[in-house]
Amino acid sequence: GGEALAGLLLGDIEPAGRLSVSLPDDATRLPVYYNPKDSYRPMAYYDGAALPKYPFGAGLGYTRFAYSLISAPEKDRREVFFRVTNTADRPGWAVPQLYIHRLQGVATSRRRQLVGFDKFLLDPGESREVRLLISDESLIQWDYRLRPTLAPGRIHWYLGDSGKELLDGEFTV
Repeated sequence: GGEALAGLLLGDIEPAGRLSVSLPDDATRLPVYYNPKDSYRPMAYYDGAALPKYPFGAGLGYTRFAYSLISAPEKDRREVFFRVTNTADRPGWAVPQLYIHRLQGVATSRRRQLVGFDKFLLDPGESREVRLLISDESLIQWDYRLRPTLAPGRIHWYLGDSGKELLDGEFTV
């Protein structure tokens, strides 16, 4: 209860949770979506940004992390291999999140689809090498006959933490 809240506010405890929804600035910015379809054009706001205040996957903490790409996905090897380093002077929870966006396919795709994540504690200055896989299942679309299909096309991938994109690239299926 109160002790846990005090520990968070005073910085004695490092929060590690991430949002499972997107939160707007206020009710005038509704609707907000984590993964709208490409065919959906959100309402244009004339007095501010249409982006959510806290997007899906966002989380607050007292530590910062540096991400560096070791190898990107390819047609026959669909994984992102990267290094995460705690650049702060305190331990912290890293929560890398891998998203994809199909640029070509048989159906309208989602703009940002979560396909993998990890969560681990890093001490100050510590690094860890991480692999996140892009499964065949996450690339399947339903064709016009309502059959699951792994259609060829370009895929844009994004690696982020706390709802922010840090690394990205493209590969072809």
